[in-house]
Amino acid sequence: MLGAKITELRRRRGWTQVDLERHSGVSQTRISMYEAGVQTRAMSGCLERLAAALGVSPGYLTGAADVP
Repeated sequence: MLGAKITELRRRRGWTQVDLERHSGVSQTRISMYEAGVQTRAMSGCLERLAAALGVSPGYLTGAADVP
């Protein structure tokens, strides 16, 4: 769920994983791991930075909230 949401939101913006890295400060390697489902839980700081860059709440990325 986390990886799919990150991928969807990133693609909506027309961003590559490297673009998301630039906007969030989260490494492209970690983003790739989330999107591939290799890592299914994000560390709190990474989750918050990704959510901020993608314009949604951390809860939306984790499935805890339905509304971005």
